[in-house]
Amino acid sequence: MNENEQIIKDAITTADLAAGGLLNKSQARYFIEQMFDSTDLLKACRTVTMDSPKMEIDKIGIGSRIARGRSYENQDVSESRAKIVYGSLELDAKEYVLPWSHSKRVRKDSIEGANHPAHIADLMSRQFGLDLQDVGINGDMVYSSNAPTTVLAADIDNASDGIDVKVSSIAGFPRSGEAGYIKIDNEYFKYEKVVISAGPEYWLKNCQRAMLGSLIAAHNGTSSPASVSWVRDELIGHDDGWLKKMYEKSHYVDFATITPTGGSAGQSGKDMYFALYKGLPDKYKTGGQEANLRWMISSYQKNLWIESLTSRATSAGDAVLGGADFKPLGIPHMVVPGFPKDTIALTDPRNLIYAIWDQIKIESTSEGKEALYKSEIYYLATIRADFEIENAEAAAFGDGLKL
Repeated sequence: MNENEQIIKDAITTADLAAGGLLNKSQARYFIEQMFDSTDLLKACRTVTMDSPKMEIDKIGIGSRIARGRSYENQDVSESRAKIVYGSLELDAKEYVLPWSHSKRVRKDSIEGANHPAHIADLMSRQFGLDLQDVGINGDMVYSSNAPTTVLAADIDNASDGIDVKVSSIAGFPRSGEAGYIKIDNEYFKYEKVVISAGPEYWLKNCQRAMLGSLIAAHNGTSSPASVSWVRDELIGHDDGWLKKMYEKSHYVDFATITPTGGSAGQSGKDMYFALYKGLPDKYKTGGQEANLRWMISSYQKNLWIESLTSRATSAGDAVLGGADFKPLGIPHMVVPGFPKDTIALTDPRNLIYAIWDQIKIESTSEGKEALYKSEIYYLATIRADFEIENAEAAAFGDGLKL
């Protein structure tokens, strides 16, 4: 066992941790490193270690065209002084928890023996990193006071089987199209994903019934349509992520309105890349800054790009078949797990801020009726994090690609 593994092992097997489970600086740093090891995007973005749950970081900028021509020696150039723009970015770390447990027998019977809890904690720290990256990408927080509401497009019976729910609109629903909860009358459903089909028709796929303690019921969608409201997901609904903030503040392109040459509206291709690249201000594409830009994309869209190149009867198409990586407009792709399939973003990854408060807690208990009956040890990791964009102007973002 190396030194870092010993740190984690000590952290979760020692009962007298400082502050009742608060990790010391070394333990917290290692826990954070383990999270980063499993997440390419978190490693690439700018990391800010917060010294309190809320803090401000300074931003400094300079306006355009501050130099002046000078025609004679005594010319007053006082008005040409650079106007330095000071600002700040407020960080507000939200709290996230990760619970897990294992039986005492597993610890005894495992070939790892006493090292088994350390191995489990290592796996959990990596999963915590993946989950936090998911929030950073897809986070979309809607408060109940302005939660979107639509209506059913068909009746729903009171059978317990999982179903697909057709709604009249998905305006305001999470942009990621990933899993979430809806409320119809007094019943809660958990949908797997949002799908837009021809027509267009809007479907919430593979809905599980009677979630969050509600009861199965019949719902009317024809004579007096029942309202459908989105309910915040317990993870990605906890905070707004980078894509949500790009949509609100950066250069946005609706790919569904673009018809590529020889294709149909919303079909992926070089036109989408050109639209994003043109939207990014020139000052972020010159002076060496372009070398830091990345196309952030899902593996699904990356494969479509490669497939489009291989279909060309040229040497470039043959090269791609042989494994060559052709970069759109000379900018490399960054394939990001969990990135929405209909989305492409363009920015310097360091423009994305991942702020983390390093006061991390890992608490454990083997006491109580539940632990006694099941002979289990329960753990709870707690962390606070925030996701911000340092300069929204230096990013371009588009969605609406056909899947």
